Amino acid sequence: KQLLQYVRDLFVAGTETTTSTLRWSLLCLIHNPKTQEKLRKEIFEVLGQEKIPAFENKSKMPYTSAFIQEIYRYRTLLPLSVTHMTNEDANICGYTIPKGTTIAPNLWAVHNDPVVWDNPEKFKPERHLDADGNFVQLKHVIPFSVGPRHCLGEQLARMEVFIFLVSLVQKF
Repeated sequence: KQLLQYVRDLFVAGTETTTSTLRWSLLCLIHNPKTQEKLRKEIFEVLGQEKIPAFENKSKMPYTSAFIQEIYRYRTLLPLSVTHMTNEDANICGYTIPKGTTIAPNLWAVHNDPVVWDNPEKFKPERHLDADGNFVQLKHVIPFSVGPRHCLGEQLARMEVFIFLVSLVQKF
């Protein structure tokens, strides 16, 4: 029964979040034509117009990876993540959180912290590239949460977003 629930959650939760991520991607492409051109250029250089996108191509596509990571940061789909419960007393920044307390991690605050991000309200995929144009996976982009109870469907979602986004930009 539990396994069926997990599979259902993967399909239901995964479908909506992936769809929303792709919708935000399209909106950002519409509002940022130069970004759209950079993304399209990289896709054509790596895949051309006919090759079918595969997740294995991602390592050759730093700008595409940076674009997707910026979408995850810029439009956090679950701003307060999924609630959890403390399994022991915790002390954070001088505050005691008793065992059994329900908590909601604030992913939006992590993704929009002005101490970490220059102009967090701006959509800038380049912030995820180093000086040589290589993709940098930053620890402050955590759309799937972190730790042992992070999103069960993270790998599937990352693959879906990459393949669908690349396919859309490649064909349209």
